[in-house]
Amino acid sequence: MVDYASGLGTGQFDRDTRRTIGAEALFGGNATLFDEFLRLPISVYIPIRINLDYRYLQPRNPDQSNLHRGGAGLGAGGGAQLQLPVGPDFIKDNLYVRGSALLVPAVATTLNGGDDETARTIGDDTPISASRTRMRRTLDLNLEAHFTELIGEDTGIMAGYTFRAYGRSQEEPSSVGDVIDAATLSGSYVQTNVQHMIRVGLTW
Repeated sequence: MVDYASGLGTGQFDRDTRRTIGAEALFGGNATLFDEFLRLPISVYIPIRINLDYRYLQPRNPDQSNLHRGGAGLGAGGGAQLQLPVGPDFIKDNLYVRGSALLVPAVATTLNGGDDETARTIGDDTPISASRTRMRRTLDLNLEAHFTELIGEDTGIMAGYTFRAYGRSQEEPSSVGDVIDAATLSGSYVQTNVQHMIRVGLTW
């Protein structure tokens, strides 16, 4: 995912940030626990994901330095896929519904550039932290339908919805306990962003 924002008009974050550009990659795989749970057409799996991201932030004040921030994390969750046993064979052999929950703790920090004055001006209660290092966690809730073999044997269509919430620690991590807090939904975190995403596409 790539995003860009410029010339926003309200709020402390908008007032003190001229523009921001970000890029984020979330990739990995699923570790299957059961192919047929309780002899039902339900598979249960553990999604495992690696998160890498980068953000460039330009303060509105030209006397302040630009910020380059990066983050990296590893997370897991739980999911299930149901093959719907209804309708004619063409439908029940190819229609799947999948749901999952995923928590990805990460460490985000300033890569280079920036200064303490920039951090104080932008603040730490805004969507993008300008502080040196913070723990961050991302919670994803996903629901999607997948119809396989719609166009030939290998091509299908899918539609899905994702709710994503970002949180950030208020202090720099100083112990293993801070990492555990990020991975267990514990500790004092500030919710910085909520996204609702709808996906429609081809699979092959």
